[in-house]
Amino acid sequence: MDIYDIRFSDKKGSTDKGFNIRDKEKAIRMAQDILDGRKGLANEFVGGTIAVYCKNTKAVIWQQPIH
Repeated sequence: MDIYDIRFSDKKGSTDKGFNIRDKEKAIRMAQDILDGRKGLANEFVGGTIAVYCKNTKAVIWQQPIH
């Protein structure tokens, strides 16, 4: 079973939320909610990106810029 997490990154570095989400669509919804509401780390990574990635394969499955 794949496990997903949310990563914030910019030119200075990146950080993961540390989630262990088992549902890909739920992970994407959570990331979109964080982005839309400018919650938490989204404020620290303006100009960078927010991404959902698979912890098993390291593949990015969803990514958006943080404006």
